[in-house]
Amino acid sequence: PCVPILLPPPVERYNPLEDRWTPCPPLKTCRENLGCVTFQGNIYVVGGRDDLTELCSVERFDPLANEWSVVTPMKSRRSKVSVLWELITVTSKLLSTPSQLVGETL
Repeated sequence: PCVPILLPPPVERYNPLEDRWTPCPPLKTCRENLGCVTFQGNIYVVGGRDDLTELCSVERFDPLANEWSVVTPMKSRRSKVSVLWELITVTSKLLSTPSQLVGETL
């Protein structure tokens, strides 16, 4: 049987002033189904899933330094992301009931 292997996908950022995409370094953790948000000039990649399980890890991309760094992980595995009043808010549905929503602020 084939075993899927999650490889680091290419990462690109868009510059609307120049109307072009440029390559970025790869994420430190391979992931899919992640949440992504821009906040205070940085790009945050939150949660998602690797080839084995859901993730609680968070990475921050600094466009000036052109590098990713690992920041404090979430307490639970989540992937839905938004910015609200200078906060990054992450939510996720639990398996117990479809209407139950759990959130965390980074």
